[in-house]
Amino acid sequence: MNHAFLAYCIALAIFSTAAGADEVLIRYKGLSLNAALDLASGKQLADGAILITHGGLAHRDMEIITALRSQLKERGYNTLAINLGLGIDGRHGMYDCQVPHRHRNGDAAAEIGAWVDWLKKQGARRVVLLGHSRGGAQTAQYAAELNPKIVQAVILMAPAIRENTDPAEYQRRFQQPLAPVLAQAQKLVKAGKGRSVLEHVGLLNCDDTSDTADAFVP
Repeated sequence: MNHAFLAYCIALAIFSTAAGADEVLIRYKGLSLNAALDLASGKQLADGAILITHGGLAHRDMEIITALRSQLKERGYNTLAINLGLGIDGRHGMYDCQVPHRHRNGDAAAEIGAWVDWLKKQGARRVVLLGHSRGGAQTAQYAAELNPKIVQAVILMAPAIRENTDPAEYQRRFQQPLAPVLAQAQKLVKAGKGRSVLEHVGLLNCDDTSDTADAFVP
């Protein structure tokens, strides 16, 4: 797969939708996780699949992801577009900012691994990982830490690598300084109290939310 084709898929994002996918469910660490499996015409999972991870607090059916699924399927590629659990059982759609954030960044990489294992058990002989935005950074983390032989390539679309680490951007977005919030979260994590909840903080696309200390620390 070349960069020109990937750019072509992205350019069609506002025009295309993916249809006819089968929903796949797995159990992982007490959560029901779901994904959309699109098999290209005449293809089986043994032919391999592209595992797609959405960005941030989004989901597998966001416009850019459905566009990629549709265009890749037309080009003869199988795809498995996953919904990260983000600590929610059977999660679909956007994450509700009123729900306290208890998901940690590393949880996503572990879930990607669970789906790679599922593909292997279904007979897939090769896997390509594709991650968008924060999902790109999490995909890179999984690939760098585990690097399983079944993964043949890794594609990162605008990977987000500076969330909650740029003081000026945090101040602009959330109208509060980053340093004291981050210091408090790091102190709690260091003290073994990472599951303690911080109130009225900004996180990802949530302006005024609550989260555990270890969900806030990058």
